[in-house]
Amino acid sequence: MTDWLLSGDAENWEKSIAKSIWGVKERFKGSWDRLAKGDLLFFYATSPVKGIVGIGKATTKFKQDKPLWKEEIDASKAIWTYRFEFTTLYVLLRPDWNKRSIKLSEVSMAPSRAMAGITQLHSNSETVAISEMVNEKWAFSLELIRSRMSLTPEKEIKEAESIAKGQGYRSSPRERRRIEEIAMNRAKQHFTSKGYVVEDVHATRPYDLKCRMGSEELFIEVKGTTGSGKKVLLTSGEVNFARRYSSNMALFVVHSISLRKKHDMTNGTKRVVIPWKIDNENLTPWNFFMKFKAYD
Repeated sequence: MTDWLLSGDAENWEKSIAKSIWGVKERFKGSWDRLAKGDLLFFYATSPVKGIVGIGKATTKFKQDKPLWKEEIDASKAIWTYRFEFTTLYVLLRPDWNKRSIKLSEVSMAPSRAMAGITQLHSNSETVAISEMVNEKWAFSLELIRSRMSLTPEKEIKEAESIAKGQGYRSSPRERRRIEEIAMNRAKQHFTSKGYVVEDVHATRPYDLKCRMGSEELFIEVKGTTGSGKKVLLTSGEVNFARRYSSNMALFVVHSISLRKKHDMTNGTKRVVIPWKIDNENLTPWNFFMKFKAYD
């Protein structure tokens, strides 16, 4: 597995991250040829950001003459024709790019390393330095990602299904609703007892409860599971919102729920995390959104 630095301006990166596509000019075809499925990609945004803003994993390579980025659309022709799709593993929220991006000077890399659209990293120096800085600044473990890449598809599916089953994803719709109902009732009771005014907003917001007490406001993500509660599933919307409002986020988990027990307020064991700094935990990508190219 090889690591690559992909360089481009911030506007192009916004489009690329949304489309999960990057491209290089013909003169970099040699690097494009060496790029392999599963290689790690570091997203470097050029001036004025001048820093690494995200991490991805290469998937499918292809050549395309369809204009995608603004410069191509303005010129009515494709410029970066040697393209590849990627899966985003981690990306900073756009307002944080200037403040939290990883600068090349922080990982002892010369500015010239970001001059090309694609640059192969030196595994014994640059890759190690970037991995350490990612862990320090973003609290994100690249070593965990690398270890997950070594799993066979069968083992990865088995582990994902184990977590999902605990949260009711392989239960009947009635059982799923019951698990959610128990967790929500426990959460409402908990925060009401603490003096908060609790509002259920799960139908219209990327979190479940809004709690107010005076000038204090908390956004509560509620999870229920019949499992041990060591792992829970989160949607991309839940993760993005929790990152944006980390100072006001709380996580309320009810684990070890029994579907045979009748009394909600004593069912399961609760765990409350306030404030919930989601990037201090180990986030592992499990689910992906696929859009058919025919409908682009």
